[in-house]
Amino acid sequence: MPLYVYGTVITWANDPGPSGDAKKWTEQYRAIEQQALDWQDLHGSQPICVAGDFNQTLHGPTGYGTKAGRKQLLTALKHGGLSCITDVIDYNIDHICLSAEWKPYVSGLYRWQAYTTTGAPVSDHGGFYVELRLS
Repeated sequence: MPLYVYGTVITWANDPGPSGDAKKWTEQYRAIEQQALDWQDLHGSQPICVAGDFNQTLHGPTGYGTKAGRKQLLTALKHGGLSCITDVIDYNIDHICLSAEWKPYVSGLYRWQAYTTTGAPVSDHGGFYVELRLS
């Protein structure tokens, strides 16, 4: 069964946008709106996975992002037929979302951190992966 993977970075709070003077969060709200259209177009043709840096925590009403941004993002995921698998992780802005019909196949959610040879983290973003059992 094929699965489309849509990798993304939804822009951050202070992205100045093409004009260079966008107000805080404006570009992120615009990016969510644009990507939501992609997710809706893909929904129904094949199962999809949307994964990447969403720049919004989804574990509750607080954390990084805004209440309006979380609401917009959760609505966009719902309309795209997506279920966020990583929304249970506190203070996490990187997410993996699957077509809702694939959620029952999730058998594990894992995190890893890569380090340089000096022991420093490679990134301020930890890695996440989802294990699926299709049988």
